[in-house]
Amino acid sequence: MKTYAKINLALWVGPPEPAASAQAGWHPIESWMHAIDLADDLDFDPDGASRLELDLAWATDAPRPTPMDWPPERDLTIRAMHALGEAIGRPVHGKLTLRKRIPVGGGLGGGSSNAAGALLLANTRLSLGLSMPELRMIGQRLGSDVAYFLDDDVSQLTGVPPRPALVRGFGDEVERIAGSRDALTVFIPPYGCATPAVYRAFDELGHLSPRLDVAGMHADAVSGSIAEDLLRNDLLEPACRVEPRLAADLERVGQATGRRVHLSGSGSTMFVLGEWKGRLRGIAVVGCRLTPGA
Repeated sequence: MKTYAKINLALWVGPPEPAASAQAGWHPIESWMHAIDLADDLDFDPDGASRLELDLAWATDAPRPTPMDWPPERDLTIRAMHALGEAIGRPVHGKLTLRKRIPVGGGLGGGSSNAAGALLLANTRLSLGLSMPELRMIGQRLGSDVAYFLDDDVSQLTGVPPRPALVRGFGDEVERIAGSRDALTVFIPPYGCATPAVYRAFDELGHLSPRLDVAGMHADAVSGSIAEDLLRNDLLEPACRVEPRLAADLERVGQATGRRVHLSGSGSTMFVLGEWKGRLRGIAVVGCRLTPGA
């Protein structure tokens, strides 16, 4: 199956929850998420398996391969299978085969998308019969983006991406909205941004901004066109503090394209609306489209 990347068209971040909270240290968010047509390939084969395996590699057409040197047990697909096993009361065995195109540490939700795909595949191939809300409850233990990739009304196993959504809370409140097929250009630098470090920098800066213009986003969703003035990301400044090269690259992309440059998630992937056919030294340039799902 295809496990799609997402773009944060807009992202508001709130202050961390207090120590007495059940989600102490977590940040509430409000985000306009939209799938794009950059995707990994994932398969799961349970036949005759007595253990859980992961065959992980970059696809031959991956735009920005980087070292994938983490141990298998830390990969979100394996963690998803372990979480699923805990939920059903028995270990999940089989072979996961993952060919990646979505950059690692790029703010495009690749790991979360892979985890959601693994849950969907195992649920189907093992005939577990779990509902989508049950899968989302498992997914929430893995990361705040996973619930977005588990769409009630989309048969993602047939290659359909999740629908766009306004995502709130800790990623658990997902309101599906209409989508767009607008073109955009993605810029992938040769480094990632560590999400925990970016959130720590956000806390240190202490800058809190107004919430998103949800009414405007709904209007854009209905029209099928994205208004530039609605796009923003509260993690842009913290990400630049964590990774100084990002600030310079944002300026480079802006000068080269003559357009406003945006950051997805906690970085490091940048994007501009519309097509741009140029090249930039050291940065992978990928033409993409927003994909509205079913």
